[in-house]
Amino acid sequence: MNGSEDGFEAYRLIPILLAFYSRSGLTPEEGFDVPPDHLSLQLLFMSHLIEAQDPDIMENFLDERILNWVPYYCEEMETTARTAFYRKTANVAEQLR
Repeated sequence: MNGSEDGFEAYRLIPILLAFYSRSGLTPEEGFDVPPDHLSLQLLFMSHLIEAQDPDIMENFLDERILNWVPYYCEEMETTARTAFYRKTANVAEQLR
């Protein structure tokens, strides 16, 4: 989600994420309650793509999803976090770009 997307826009992207996961042969198990757009799940998916050595889907997912909103998320987290831990985590994540 980038800085201009609202909740409806993020909700609209869930089928897109599920399609990415499905193209790589991954489907959520019944009872799996982590939302498909959760950052931790998207990063876990990226690690799967790296291990599977699937550069086409990896590059596409990185460009269309991760780099589309994570930098904005980190900027926002760095300025609004109430604890130093989250401010520093956001700062470190921003440095990875």
